[in-house]
Amino acid sequence: FFRLTRPSLALSLAKPGGICMPNRAKPMAIQGPEAFSKEAKGGLEDGVEAKIEPPREKRRRSPRSEAVSENMKSSHSTKRKTSFDEPSKYSNLRCIQTTLYGKAYRAIRQDGVPVAIKISDKTKAMGLEDPVKETRLLKTLRSSSDDCPGKQHICHLLTSFTHQVNSSALDEDGHDDQLLRIHANDTTKRSTAHWSVFEWANGGELLYFVHGIDQATAKRLFHQICQAVDFMHCNGIAHMDLSVENIIIHWPEGEAKGQPMAKIIDFGQALEIASATSRLGRGKQRYMAPELLEQKDADAVLADAYSLGVILFLLVTAGTPPYDCIGDEAFNYVWHRGKQGFSLLLRSWEKRVPPDALDLIARLICPVEKRIDVQSILNHPYLQGCDGGGQRNR
Repeated sequence: FFRLTRPSLALSLAKPGGICMPNRAKPMAIQGPEAFSKEAKGGLEDGVEAKIEPPREKRRRSPRSEAVSENMKSSHSTKRKTSFDEPSKYSNLRCIQTTLYGKAYRAIRQDGVPVAIKISDKTKAMGLEDPVKETRLLKTLRSSSDDCPGKQHICHLLTSFTHQVNSSALDEDGHDDQLLRIHANDTTKRSTAHWSVFEWANGGELLYFVHGIDQATAKRLFHQICQAVDFMHCNGIAHMDLSVENIIIHWPEGEAKGQPMAKIIDFGQALEIASATSRLGRGKQRYMAPELLEQKDADAVLADAYSLGVILFLLVTAGTPPYDCIGDEAFNYVWHRGKQGFSLLLRSWEKRVPPDALDLIARLICPVEKRIDVQSILNHPYLQGCDGGGQRNR
């Protein structure tokens, strides 16, 4: 029996907050299936916490003044909902990530709440990454009345708006403090930007959290991720770019106590399932279902399931990827041998994985006709006993 070379961790050893570049390994020919050769970009967000100012105590009012106040509240309720829809409501912007069409920032909202802001240049946004479509799909998820527990594992959009910015500040060499400095006589530096304001997560990316993770935490986080994907699919949306780069960690009670919570971000390549069979290669190459790279009509739901298989492999092996790229030696070995191939591969790498997890991985990283969907993942023996059980709440 030969010993296969372990893939390099091309997920990136970049420092937190830095730019995570996509895996650029050139695919080799698959032994049997067709060769593949498509890549896509990746990106993620990071940041720090900030204190929230306590509300001020209200003065006692007369019944008449309270009645007037209630009428004013009613008449201005719509205005209050959109009161954060302008750049002046955000301060302490600090760039945490350069994206394909702009930058991501950590900021403090006017009421003291920490938020993440993704600012995209609308003149450059095109192709698979569409901030306007992303906003529409995220609003669908946020407004959903579905009581599925996975809703809390989506990093929700708080608001979005367009505003002119200094385009040079969105360029690689621009300075963040110049973002809103627009000179009246210099129209060449003006750019209409799309602002997307998101919930803040205080734990950083799963990309950096996965190394050294224990099996119990790996199972808990994977269960949460699957609940989130199930919630998306129930609401007619496929993510199409699932990866450890696009999952962030939040500690509701602080990192010193409590359990980490997974939240999915970056819906820039998401699709509406009802209108989607895709011939386009979406997502990052290592996580992308082979049928997408073959430019075949692909089931978006099962494409997400394949990506979940790669994520699970990374979680239970503490950050070791199953292969460098589709078509390399390790990929061909497991693709044609299934569960037995994964077992032998992990043994050769001296990696110990729970048998149920190994079985689930083999049911996800496999040809599409054999692959199970997210509901079947939640009902798999590996995830039984997790909080919330394996069943979908509808």
